[in-house]
Amino acid sequence: MISSRLLRAVPALAVALAFAACERGFGDAAEPQLVVEGWIDSGGFPVVMLSRTVPITDEYRPTS
Repeated sequence: MISSRLLRAVPALAVALAFAACERGFGDAAEPQLVVEGWIDSGGFPVVMLSRTVPITDEYRPTS
């Protein structure tokens, strides 16, 4: 049987780990990088998509 002491310690440990995993900031905005995605479907043509990264603080704006 699980002791009551252990049952109290597990949630406290989970909360402590959750706060320890948080970061204060996202750091400086880095230069955009080129992203290359590609695949080849069986019997199909190769597909290559090129895009650039955006800072996570920017708002998403679709181009189409």
